[in-house]
Amino acid sequence: MELYQLNTFVRIADEGSLTRAAELLFTSQP
Repeated sequence: MELYQLNTFVRIADEGSLTRAAELLFTSQP
């Protein structure tokens, strides 16, 4: 697991929303 993947996972857990986490991380949803 890469650091950015772990960071993404943590952000999703914190935000409770994949959409919101994607917006904050400037990426697209899978």
